[in-house]
Amino acid sequence: MAPEHMTGIDVDIWGKTGDADNHPPDIVCVHPRDIPDKFSRVVSERAIYLFKYGMGVFTKGDHHLGRKVYYDTTVVKITLWVTSMIAAMLPIASILVLIQLESLKAKLWTIAAFNVGMSFCLTFFANAKRAEVFAVTSAYVS
Repeated sequence: MAPEHMTGIDVDIWGKTGDADNHPPDIVCVHPRDIPDKFSRVVSERAIYLFKYGMGVFTKGDHHLGRKVYYDTTVVKITLWVTSMIAAMLPIASILVLIQLESLKAKLWTIAAFNVGMSFCLTFFANAKRAEVFAVTSAYVS
């Protein structure tokens, strides 16, 4: 067993080495994680309001804190699902729209609009670099 490094009245503030859950309930450490993309960052910054005004019924209370706890990993998982659904639906939506159009001019404008949408999605949802956005959008057109 390693020697105790903390001595004094605050030795048990963060819990004991044998019982890590034995600590005062008002001490909370915040460890921010790296949010992978801009969409996840925007949603996680504003998600507390969603949980506060309705989605909080899906969360459980923490027995140490005595209140509901919202984890950023849950928000990142939700944004991953949303991003995956958009990525799957964008090519399908472009094909379905192009099938319905008759004139060449309308088809070209629709391809341009979907190309801009694809570039936006790559930048906002996937945190892609400029070279990657350029490569994907040029491959999408050809």
